[in-house]
Amino acid sequence: GAMGMPNRKYADGEVVMGRWPGSVLYYEVQVTSYDDASHLYTVKYKDGTELALKESDIRLQSSFKQ
Repeated sequence: GAMGMPNRKYADGEVVMGRWPGSVLYYEVQVTSYDDASHLYTVKYKDGTELALKESDIRLQSSFKQ
């Protein structure tokens, strides 16, 4: 990206699909924060679980619609 622009794909509060670590399953999650140093997104699952996911473990919901 351009200099000075945040190097992130998903915004705080955005609802996306997050991969459950160690599995191939994606669940609906809400992005709560992003760490510029580690490039990890903190996401919250519907049951309240919060995890840090890499951008590669996150997908837009629209890609799941058939």
